[in-house]
Amino acid sequence: MTWGFLHLKLLLPADASHWGPRRLRAVLLHEFAHIRRHDTIPHMLTQFVCAFYWFPPLVWLAARRLHEECEHARDDLVLESGVKPSDYAEELLGLLVPGFIPSAALAMTGRSELEVRLRAILDEKTDRRPITRRTAFIVAIFGVSSTAALATLQAPNPSASQSAAAAPANSASTATQPPKSTPEKLAVTCVDSDGKPVAGAEVHLYQFVGRSDEGRFVHSGPFTTDGRGKAVCSDATLYDGGNFDRWFYARVPGRLVGAGRSAKWTNRAAFNAENRVVMQASKTVDGHVTLPAGFDPTKVTVRVRTLHIATGPGAMDYESFPREDSFPGLDTSLPKIFDCRPDPKGRIQLSDVPVRGWLYLVTSAVGLGEAQWSNIRNRENNFDQPIHIAMEEEGFLSGRVLSPDGKPAVGMKVTARLSSSGCRQNLYLSSFRAVSDAEGAFSLPGLPQTEVVLTVLDPKKNWTFRPLENILVQPHQDPKLTLKLESGVRVGGRVLTTDGKPVGGAAISAVASESGGPGLADDQTDADGRYELRLPGGDAYLYFNSLPDGFAYPTPQIVKRLQIKPAEDDVQHLDFTLQRKPK
Repeated sequence: MTWGFLHLKLLLPADASHWGPRRLRAVLLHEFAHIRRHDTIPHMLTQFVCAFYWFPPLVWLAARRLHEECEHARDDLVLESGVKPSDYAEELLGLLVPGFIPSAALAMTGRSELEVRLRAILDEKTDRRPITRRTAFIVAIFGVSSTAALATLQAPNPSASQSAAAAPANSASTATQPPKSTPEKLAVTCVDSDGKPVAGAEVHLYQFVGRSDEGRFVHSGPFTTDGRGKAVCSDATLYDGGNFDRWFYARVPGRLVGAGRSAKWTNRAAFNAENRVVMQASKTVDGHVTLPAGFDPTKVTVRVRTLHIATGPGAMDYESFPREDSFPGLDTSLPKIFDCRPDPKGRIQLSDVPVRGWLYLVTSAVGLGEAQWSNIRNRENNFDQPIHIAMEEEGFLSGRVLSPDGKPAVGMKVTARLSSSGCRQNLYLSSFRAVSDAEGAFSLPGLPQTEVVLTVLDPKKNWTFRPLENILVQPHQDPKLTLKLESGVRVGGRVLTTDGKPVGGAAISAVASESGGPGLADDQTDADGRYELRLPGGDAYLYFNSLPDGFAYPTPQIVKRLQIKPAEDDVQHLDFTLQRKPK
């Protein structure tokens, strides 16, 4: 927060030393915006006006509105400095994750403003240019004039009020005004395995906010179910012209736990539109974490990465709550429930674990590589035995990313994903991410001793990169990689029905080998059925990974094999035809 009047000082919380560079930059730019805009002056004047005109509620409403607009203006200044909207929204939300609120979050925002601010940050149509001095002068004159006018208002004469009360009921002054429409409130229903309502359940709601390619899931709650098992939650949130995506997590601590999802996507029918969550019996599970000599168990964090709750006897009869990075906002959700730290003896305890279900657990600690545990391969293990997790010293990867002409590539997203094959069978294919700096440098600490696949993504999609497979990560060894991007070849076309009509909402992807391999590019067809992929040199196999309702997947699944050569001309008319499912 910014402190002082004439001599301003910037105060940061004690845990700021553990922030990453992206979060620290976002917070500093936000607070420097206070100073740049001289916000302390209007803030003090506002407080003076509220103290002097303390009775009229409009004064307090105006003060609150002024504060909200100031926050939007500071956000605009941060975005004008070059911070990516999705990155800024992610850091803003990260500061508001439960358990981290007492730090800088309170200085930056209030929880009630979060959704409004996130929408404004992610809205590309917002004009973020500052107003001119002439406009500011006109607004200031209008504000002073309005304040003076409000100050002269008198309370109504009691006799006049009585006369008005005695006026005929059909007078124009008492004409009934049409009721204002209110946003739709979501209602979640929790039932037990027998279908009976569950009262007193604690319900957490996550709704997708923003564009489909840059949005994230935003938390609201907890809410509590009534005697009918219903919890009235926050307003319904839509994106991309009427789509919605919602995740639910519910628990009765020490007794029941449940999860669910409700969604509607383009060209697909909605599922679980009634927002129903079936809850199952839960229990507390004990465990133990072992470390190499010299490491402190209390510095380790054990996280539930994904939770599967069995709802029936079949292999696919389960509901999930995925705390994965492919679901931004869910990956850091509810740390007080899903994260824990061992005691000095390495003992851990996990609450509200389903009696029948599966967990993926991962660990993190400075100087140690990620360790994993899961009972997914032994589904009969219903946590009757304590969980044991063994950690090892970390592996490390670093290097530089270069553009096709050999210059440092700034802002490239470098990802090391655990391999599904190799010296160690990884239970969960975790991803470790970094962004290249002004010199093109990146570093990826905390890796386990295993093989990884390394990918580089250009957010602007001007360049591409063929993933490096089977890179062996070992402690105390850093290969210092040089990753050179390619201009690549653009491959595009249309997806059509058998009668030549465009198919929108079909997801098409390219992978490195016929058996799968790392992904090279992906896109979704627009309303005209068009797609475009930028592919690196070498083999590329195209397939449809998702289709709108009513269409059948092609057989075989791979619809095209390409051999991309450097400097090859773009492929512009690679069209595909989809068959409709028989009715």
